[in-house]
Amino acid sequence: MANEEAAEDTPKPPNKMMDMLIAGVGIFALVTVSNIVTTIVFPPKIDLPMGDSAPAQEAEGPPIYHALNPPLIANLEGADADFLQVSIELMARDQKVIDALDTHKAAIRNNLLLMFSAHAGDDVNTRDAKEMLRMKVLEEVQAVLEPYVSGMTVEEAYFTSFVAQ
Repeated sequence: MANEEAAEDTPKPPNKMMDMLIAGVGIFALVTVSNIVTTIVFPPKIDLPMGDSAPAQEAEGPPIYHALNPPLIANLEGADADFLQVSIELMARDQKVIDALDTHKAAIRNNLLLMFSAHAGDDVNTRDAKEMLRMKVLEEVQAVLEPYVSGMTVEEAYFTSFVAQ
């Protein structure tokens, strides 16, 4: 009986594999909990694009406005208006884009005149129609400049005068 009591009092050899497994699970749990807490306390910033617009570029520097002078005059189709005269100002934030506008002014004016003359007189009467036309102006200008000015663009186009007769 003495042997049996001695066997019970003798500590069992430590199971190293079991200790490593418990330590690994503990570390995994600690890392997982800390990641969850960090995400709750400091949520990640997610930039989502707004609507159907193009990805917004970082606004660097003040806006630079450039007028397309002289005003554009185009013949329109339809009964309500025979011609359209518009003054347009373009906005960019980089002088290189403004310089490119001057360099490629002939191509820009040509494309805009062709675009305006393709519209019927009824297509320019409402505010929504004018806004759609303004967006088309911006797209035309960007399309002309795209091969020449990479990474920079004209951000906005504005009508500063709009006469349809």
